[in-house]
Amino acid sequence: MKKIFLLILVSVFFQTPKAKAYYTFLTTGDLPQQKEYKVTSFVQLITDGPVGTTVNAQLESYFRDDISLLFAVGAGAHQVISASAKWVPIPDLDRQASLGVLLGVHIGKFKTTNTENNESKSKSQQDFSIFTKAFLSKEFSVESGTMKSFASLHLGVQKLEDKTQFPMLIGVGTELNLQIQPKFKFIGELGFNLNQAFTYISAGAVFVY
Repeated sequence: MKKIFLLILVSVFFQTPKAKAYYTFLTTGDLPQQKEYKVTSFVQLITDGPVGTTVNAQLESYFRDDISLLFAVGAGAHQVISASAKWVPIPDLDRQASLGVLLGVHIGKFKTTNTENNESKSKSQQDFSIFTKAFLSKEFSVESGTMKSFASLHLGVQKLEDKTQFPMLIGVGTELNLQIQPKFKFIGELGFNLNQAFTYISAGAVFVY
């Protein structure tokens, strides 16, 4: 499974890029158990900045009891691959929310468009980013199942060919797990641009196996 997912990452990365940076959180304080995997498939709609839609896939796997590994790919308006580790030192217990941090890198390519003498010229650039996402997450019981709400602060260093940027945004979202299907969940997130990033809406499904 991991080999197939890595092949998908490589194939998407070497396609022709269309736009720039990619950010989302779209996970909770839960961690996979040994030999358990979480696959999240979702669509991200950018509402300002480089407007467009991206189709994404994210694989999360066990590393140790308080750490999981995540691998993600996005294709569409934004095309990148990323790898990260999620550390949750404080779990979700009783009235206590889980607290954690996600650290990772992503690599992508994008096109910039400059207008000179009424002519538009496109230029491809490579994007390398290091990011951290501090988050909290809490589970609540609802009539049809459970709801896990989360909030995160995204900080990053984005290295481009001609400059370095420091994107920052806040994300809030919820994962809904229905009692009738415990291995299938719905998830959504809103992201709000604070600096050199963008505002977005993400929605999708989580499969656990």
